[in-house]
Amino acid sequence: MDECNTPTEKRVGPQLDHVINCLTPALKAGNTPNLPEIREIFLACGSTTGDAPDDYEPNINEAFSILTAISSEDAEIAEGIRVAMMSIGTALLGSLINYSSRAVNREMASLRGLNARNKSLRQAANRAREVAVAKWGEDRAQSIRIGEMAQAIYAQLHAEGLDKVLPKDPDGVRKWIRSVAPPHAIRPGRSRKSG
Repeated sequence: MDECNTPTEKRVGPQLDHVINCLTPALKAGNTPNLPEIREIFLACGSTTGDAPDDYEPNINEAFSILTAISSEDAEIAEGIRVAMMSIGTALLGSLINYSSRAVNREMASLRGLNARNKSLRQAANRAREVAVAKWGEDRAQSIRIGEMAQAIYAQLHAEGLDKVLPKDPDGVRKWIRSVAPPHAIRPGRSRKSG
């Protein structure tokens, strides 16, 4: 299972990529990012909570508008504000990355378990079809109907130790073997009794 397919990565990954793309030029140049770039960190953190942008974006925009106005008065103050906001932004971003990483790991573990169960179910269904093909191949009288076959296969797979992945009743096995059933096995009505 690839972590890119987890719900958290799908939700958070694009926002983190956007923030990194915004901050990279300034950081590569050895500069503190400017306020609009730092603002993207706060917006990304807000967007990953699942709240609508109207719930957080106006407050973030207003705060950065005030900081921009204060910064325009003095270069030294402006640099102090940028450094302080970048420090807070870095802490938020680190927290978001740690939270997301833990969530992705939990989701991957859960998906691995689900994938293992699905694989076991596929193997049991394949085994059921294999047994059905063999048994119907031996049925020269063409008397075994799909319900009877499902019950026999259900019992056999249970005896083979596949009970943990079997459906709750033989009717589930009937669905597995329907695709390999010969025409006589799926005719409506009861089979004729011989003798």
